[in-house]
Amino acid sequence: MKKLSLKQRIYLEIRSRKGLKQKKRNKAFRRGRLRPHTDIGQKKLNYSRPRLNKPIERYQKPRQKTYRAPPNFSLLENTEGVLKFINNFKNVKSYEKLFDTLYLDMSDITNVDIGAISLLLSAQFDISFYDFNFIGKLPLDQKSHEFFHNSGYLNHMRKLNGESFAVNNNHDLILKLGREHTRNESVGKAILQAVYFLTGSRDNYPPAYSLIMEMAPNAIEHAYEENKHWMLGMHCDEENKIVSFTFTDNGTGIINTLNRKYPVELRDKILGKNVEVLQDAFNKKYGSRTNEINRNKGLPRIKKISEDGKINKLLLITDNVYLDFESNIGKLINNKFAGTFYYWEIDLKCLSNGK
Repeated sequence: MKKLSLKQRIYLEIRSRKGLKQKKRNKAFRRGRLRPHTDIGQKKLNYSRPRLNKPIERYQKPRQKTYRAPPNFSLLENTEGVLKFINNFKNVKSYEKLFDTLYLDMSDITNVDIGAISLLLSAQFDISFYDFNFIGKLPLDQKSHEFFHNSGYLNHMRKLNGESFAVNNNHDLILKLGREHTRNESVGKAILQAVYFLTGSRDNYPPAYSLIMEMAPNAIEHAYEENKHWMLGMHCDEENKIVSFTFTDNGTGIINTLNRKYPVELRDKILGKNVEVLQDAFNKKYGSRTNEINRNKGLPRIKKISEDGKINKLLLITDNVYLDFESNIGKLINNKFAGTFYYWEIDLKCLSNGK
């Protein structure tokens, strides 16, 4: 046998050491993958090593934006403050990529009315089409908390676990009605409920029904976006025996949808006479955009029902105009409302005048 040279001996020694190391590594690897055989019922031992080929998922805090309602959350008493809050809330649609959750903090509210709640709920429905999650906190003030609870607001909300709120409201309600249909049956039931509260008998009141039917076409026929809707709110005042109604259309305001002749439109826009434009619309100064005989007569009919004493305290907020029909006073407001809001009341005297 030929004797190996020194160089060859060194080479073989190095190769054997590498092979031994590799053999140990292979053995350790196989040992880690083996599973011992166990009897039935015996807990299996896991000798596998943790796999680190997947990225570690880190917890990301929800992107949340907080909106704090003013303490005087009454549309009739604090019109500018409530409209400012509603407009800021609705503007979140411009930041839909920045936030996932909207937190409505109403804990500071000490005064509230059905008008402000109707506007808030209508704004929430409008924003909900942008896939925001809503969480909130009701007023800490007991009277305001009960007003929210009994208004019908919570009937449109759900708890975090998906369950409905156990609302035990008596006469108050808020109905969400789509723009495709006026849903005569729901409106009729609401009016029957209002008359029953005042008189104790379930009788119909045609003037109230006609009033709502005249308001609805303007919301339906002039709102082109698919997510537009209108809402009917009702609050029964046990102490004063008065039923308050609200009609909220979150679509386009009346002034922006009026069919005006070009010279009149140009002149009024330049002079900024929006109050006069709106008052003229209720006096039927402007014609129908579709040249139909019965079109655009709804606004004068609404005014006539108020003048006949069949309803009380009718007021309108649309675009940048606040119009009080009872005092015949109109004024411009700083916080524009992109929509139409009506408020009116009914008592026993109105029912007598409506016969």
